[in-house]
Amino acid sequence: MKDNYPLVIFSEASSEDPLAAAKKIAKDLGEDCQAALFFTSSLTKLEVLGKCLNDYLPCPAVGCTTAGEIIQGLGYCDGRIVAVGFPSPELSFEARLLKPLHEFCKNPDEFLGHIAPLPLGKKRFVFVLLDGLSGLEESALTCLTQYFQGIPIVGGSAGDNLRFNATYVYYDGEFHTGAGLALVFDTSLYFEVLHVQNIVPSNERLVITEADSSRRLVYEINGRPAALEYARLLKLAPSELTVERFAAYPLVLKVGDRQFVRSIQKVNPDHSIVFYSAVERGLVLRLAQTQPLLPCLASDLAVLRCRFDSLELILAADCILRKQELLRAGEIQRANLLLKDLPIIGFSTYGEQVEGLHVNQTLTAIAIGTLASPQP
Repeated sequence: MKDNYPLVIFSEASSEDPLAAAKKIAKDLGEDCQAALFFTSSLTKLEVLGKCLNDYLPCPAVGCTTAGEIIQGLGYCDGRIVAVGFPSPELSFEARLLKPLHEFCKNPDEFLGHIAPLPLGKKRFVFVLLDGLSGLEESALTCLTQYFQGIPIVGGSAGDNLRFNATYVYYDGEFHTGAGLALVFDTSLYFEVLHVQNIVPSNERLVITEADSSRRLVYEINGRPAALEYARLLKLAPSELTVERFAAYPLVLKVGDRQFVRSIQKVNPDHSIVFYSAVERGLVLRLAQTQPLLPCLASDLAVLRCRFDSLELILAADCILRKQELLRAGEIQRANLLLKDLPIIGFSTYGEQVEGLHVNQTLTAIAIGTLASPQP
């Protein structure tokens, strides 16, 4: 890379001892690092970690809590703090704290402020980290999409190791809840957005006929109690609707030739359904079924490798439901072998952001590097 700096530097440490982790990450990233991005297990002592990172890192750091971590060499992991440093001018970012997130959704200009003009010869993308329990991802994405017109926006919703109590983003030495981050990246390298799923939509259409979009709650599908209609379409009794069934048979929104997953969180006693993403009255969805995840992941990664002459970094936001699927199938180790040699860092999320939408059961990412030359 230019000026003899590597494009990125990876580091990881156990989250059990925040002080030791901060010292190790600071040593690994080095004094030339200009900025750092990290993802941490929420089970660590966040207040201690925040102070230690602020004290020991040689540069500003941003990050979020997770439902699991992902990093080169380990693949999917838990109980870690994974970090990437940016020492090279070929890849840099400005960070904006979106707090409180509900106020940002009312007046985004006040929070985003002045973003430096795009330097000559560079391209821009935005990596977002949002409170995964806020229910505001859709509103925040609408504001970001309008503000950054035409600029790719990718990211994920922070997690808290499936406790569903509070999720955090980290900025200026502190962990913040009810907040988000917009990281505005500029680079001279080639990059592309990844939108990876393992679903096959059917022709079975479902119309949301009664819903409370603010609570992601659906009361009726096709004019019938939501859970009863969903069970009927699956040829199941309502009592057979389980978390595993929800993951195996998600609903999808079709936009052009793309499919965006709307996953079910739970069924209420009154047969209403709670979703992980916003749904509204009149929305037309399709019933889908998942394919085995590992072959789909292997195929998508093979295609990605072929497209790049040199892959330098993959910033990934991967749904926790996908990791749980790999665990249930006993394939997490095989998945880790696929990721082992990739320059990947990211986290298991409570939701993913891509193409201006908040989705589920999806791997979204930005892949950065050098595009492969066309074959003669």
